[in-house]
Amino acid sequence: MEQRASLVLVLHSHIPYCRKQGVWPFGEEWVFEAMADTYVPMLDMLAAVPLRHDESSGSRNPILSVAVSPVLCEQLRDDYMTKRFVEYIDSRIAAAEADVAHHLEVHDDIMAGIARGYLERCIDVKHSFLDRWGSDLVGAFRYFAAEGIIEVLATAATHAYLPLLDDEGRVRAQLKTGILSCEHHFGLKPRAAWLPELGYSPGAIDSVLQELGIECVLVDPSSLATSDRPLGAASLVVYTLARTGMSVLVRDDTTVAQVWSRDTGYPGDGSYREFHKRHDVSGIPYWRVTSKLTDLNYKQLYSAEQAAETVRRHAEHFCEFIADRAQQRPGAVIVAPFDMELFGHWWHEGIAWLSHVIRILSEGAGPRLASVSAASRDGASGGVVELVDGSWGEGAVHSAWANERTEAMWRSLKEAQSLRSRLEQARAQGRFGNGEQELASQACRELLLAEASDWPFLVSVGQAADYAMARFDGHIGNFTRLAMAAMDGADDAAMAALSDIAARDALFGWAPASYL
Repeated sequence: MEQRASLVLVLHSHIPYCRKQGVWPFGEEWVFEAMADTYVPMLDMLAAVPLRHDESSGSRNPILSVAVSPVLCEQLRDDYMTKRFVEYIDSRIAAAEADVAHHLEVHDDIMAGIARGYLERCIDVKHSFLDRWGSDLVGAFRYFAAEGIIEVLATAATHAYLPLLDDEGRVRAQLKTGILSCEHHFGLKPRAAWLPELGYSPGAIDSVLQELGIECVLVDPSSLATSDRPLGAASLVVYTLARTGMSVLVRDDTTVAQVWSRDTGYPGDGSYREFHKRHDVSGIPYWRVTSKLTDLNYKQLYSAEQAAETVRRHAEHFCEFIADRAQQRPGAVIVAPFDMELFGHWWHEGIAWLSHVIRILSEGAGPRLASVSAASRDGASGGVVELVDGSWGEGAVHSAWANERTEAMWRSLKEAQSLRSRLEQARAQGRFGNGEQELASQACRELLLAEASDWPFLVSVGQAADYAMARFDGHIGNFTRLAMAAMDGADDAAMAALSDIAARDALFGWAPASYL
C-alpha cells in the first residue's frame, strides 16, 4: 500500500511581554487584539470541527501542531491581563453599539449591517472567553491537547533568536524554561520543538535539544544544503540529523506561498476585509481589500457574504493544490507553518478558511492532516542530513535580527551573558541568602526578556523601533542593577527596586532558579 501524504499545519503564536508596558499603539493591546481576533475564535473553531478517529487505534490523530510561546502563556493566564481584556472587549462592544445607532439614525443600512456584524462578533468573543473557556485560553489549548486534537510543540521561553545568543548556557535557559513551560501550562512533555523564526545554527541548539529529549525539530529550507537535491522535492521528506539522530521537518515554501505571499496569497483577495483601514473614531473596519493597488481612500465596503463565498473557494483550491503537491512522491510530508495571528487578526477570514481546509481534508481520501510527531514517524525518509545556518527571515542569513542597526543590542547582550555567568558562579558558591536569591532570580527573568527576538527585529524593520529599543534597554538595565545588587548583598534599596520590577515583570514564578 502506498504511503499516504501528510499536510502538517503548524501554528506558532507569540506576542512579546507587554503586561504593564504600554497600551496603545504599542503594548498590551497587541495581546488583546490577538485574543479577540485569533485565539478565542480559533478555540471556538477547534471545538466545532468534525473530527475522525484513527481506524487502527480508535484514537484521534492531532490535526494541528501548535507552539504557544511561554511568555505569551504567562500573559494569557495572568489575572491582570484577563481583567484588562474584558475591559478591552467591552470598549469594542460599546464602540460598535454607538456606530450601529448612528448609522440607523442616518438611514445607512449597509454601514449599520457591517457594524452590527462586528458587534455580534465581539459579543460572541466575550461570551466564549468568559463562559465557554472560563477566562483561561491556555487551559483551553491544554484541553485540546489532552483530547488529541492538537500537538503542543516546545519553543524558547521569550522567543529568543537562538542562533545569535552566542552562549550555550543561554540557549539552554531559553529552551529548558520553554520545555518546563509545556509541562506547567499544558501538562505534557513535548516531543518536538519550534525554533523561533525557524532560526537554526549547528552546535549549541542541536546539543541542547538532544539533551532535553526533543525528538523532532522544524527548520527552514535555507538550513538544507540542497546542492545535490532537486529543490522542489527537498522539503517533502523527513530527514535525520547526522549529529544527534533527531528527525527534521522542513518548511515547504511552495505550499506556504499559497497563503503567505504578499503578491499571490489568498489574504490579498479583493473580497476580504481590509486590515489597514478603520473608522477614525470607532476603529471598526468597514472596508474590503478591493484591490491591492487601490488607495486606502478608495476602498469599497465589505460584504461578509461575498467574503464567505471566496473563502470556501480558496479552501477548495488549497486542498486541490495539496493533493497535486503530494503527487511528487509517496509519503510526502508537506509542512506549512504560519503565525497563528495571521488567522483572524491579519486575515479576518483566515479561521473560516482553516475550518474549511480541515473539513475537506478530514473527509477526503487524499493527503491527511498530521501532527509534527506523526509525520516525522510515518513520512517518507530523506536520509541523513547536515544542516547549515538558516531562518525564515528575509535577506542574508540572520540579517533580519543582526545588522548595523542592532549591533549595540547584541554587544549589550554579550556583556549581560558574561555578568550572568558571574552571577551563577556566586550562587553556586553558596554566597547568596534569601534576599540575594530573589534578586538573582528576577535578574535572570529580566535577561530572558531582553533576549526576546522582537526587540532587534522591530528595530531592524523600523516598526515601533523606539518602543523596542526602550524595552530592550529597560530589561538590560534591570538585569544589571539586580545582578550587581545580588552579588554586592541585598539591602533595603535593592529589595525595594526588586519589588517594583517584579510587580511589573511577573513571569515564570514557577520555574526553578537554575532553569533561568
